[in-house]
This record gives sequence, structure tokens and C-alpha cells, in this order.
Amino acid sequence: MKKNTILLLFLLISILTIGSNKTAIVEVTVDILRPITITKISDVDFGSISIGSSNVTVKQEGKIAITGYGNIKVEWKALEGSEFKSIKENLEVPIYNSARKAITTKLMVKDLNSLNGNNIKITKLTGEEFSIGGVIENVPVETEPGKYSGGIVIRATYVD
Repeated sequence: MKKNTILLLFLLISILTIGSNKTAIVEVTVDILRPITITKISDVDFGSISIGSSNVTVKQEGKIAITGYGNIKVEWKALEGSEFKSIKENLEVPIYNSARKAITTKLMVKDLNSLNGNNIKITKLTGEEFSIGGVIENVPVETEPGKYSGGIVIRATYVD
């Protein structure tokens, strides 16, 4: 019995020594980001133009401000009938009168100095401002006179 007890004790010590626990440390990190804000500063305005005009540029550029910190993917689309696309691509935006007759504008973002590929990199607390220019390439002679309006949607999301 003594031999069995000693053997059992030896076996137990061997198992504890051989089967001792191994450990690993996993680091836990987080990168805290400022909330993204998009602010419209001004609208795009083509002013008053004549039927039959062509290549009319904006009278007043639109302006937006984006704040946050880091790499931000910025996309835009026409309010009606298009998919989001990179802010660096021109955007066709239909504008409508009260009878839902449309003419097409082509908008483009200027001042893309902070563009990194398809993303902007914001490092200033004040964020970045972008001007939106554009052109109406053709106002057909059959265009009905009156006020035309439309809109764009701008979306910004953080990317790694």
C-alpha cells in the first residue's frame, strides 16, 4: 500500500509538472474617434439662365464642411435615382420644376487636397471644407420656364 501511495504521489507530481498551465497575454486596444459631422455651408446656385443656353457654370458654388479625425470615405449621390459614388467623381443631378420636368446638372467637388485614394484624411480639429461647382451643359429650347431644384446626399464613414 505504501508503494502504491508513493507511486500515486509521484504520478500526481509528474502530471502537475508536465501538464502545467501555459499562458498568453492578449493586448486589448481601441482607437477613439471623433464623431463625423457633415455641415452644409451653402447651396449650389446656377442663377437665372436662358432657354437654349449651354455650358452654364454655377453662379454660387456650394460648400460643405466635414469634421472627424482619420481616414473617412466620402460618397455622394443625387437625391433621386442614383447610387452612391466617390466624391472625387463628377455627379449628374437632375433638377425638376413643379411639373416634374427635368434638366440635368453635372456637379463636381473642388478643393480635394486631402483626398487619399477614395478617402479623405482629416487631421485638423476644424475638419475640411469642400466647394461644389458644376455645369449645365444644355438647356433645350423646349425647356419650360420656371424654378428647377433638386438635391444631393453626402455620406461619410470611417475606414481603416
